[in-house]
Parts: sequence; structure tokens; C-alpha cells
Amino acid sequence: MTRNYTIALAKKSSIGAHVDVPGPDIGTGEQEMSLIKDTYQNLYGHRDINAAGVTTGKHVNQMGIRGRS
Repeated sequence: MTRNYTIALAKKSSIGAHVDVPGPDIGTGEQEMSLIKDTYQNLYGHRDINAAGVTTGKHVNQMGIRGRS
């Protein structure tokens, strides 16, 4: 469901480091933010140099930062 939501946002150009950067909220966390980043990078990573910055609150091993869980 998270991946499909990310694809729908990307198709409408409604997500990206230059447009909108979602972060974790109630009911979401590191796992969902990492899934969004991974999906976006698979779609646009070859064209968007800032693809890793598409979300905040990712796992540290997914280019997230410590202290932001």
C-alpha cells in the first residue's frame, strides 16, 4: 500500500526533495519512510540527484540521521 501510494504521488509530481518531503506522523515511522524513499529512488533515482532526500525519518542505514525516530 505504501509503495502504491508513493507511485501515485510520483506520477502527479507531488513528491520529491524539490516539491514535498513527507515525514513520519501518527501511524507511520522509519519503515514507511524507508519504503517511500526506496520506491522513489527506484522510479527516479537515475534522474533525481536528491532522490535520497525524498523523506525525513528514515532508518539510519537508509541515509537517515540518528536521533530522528
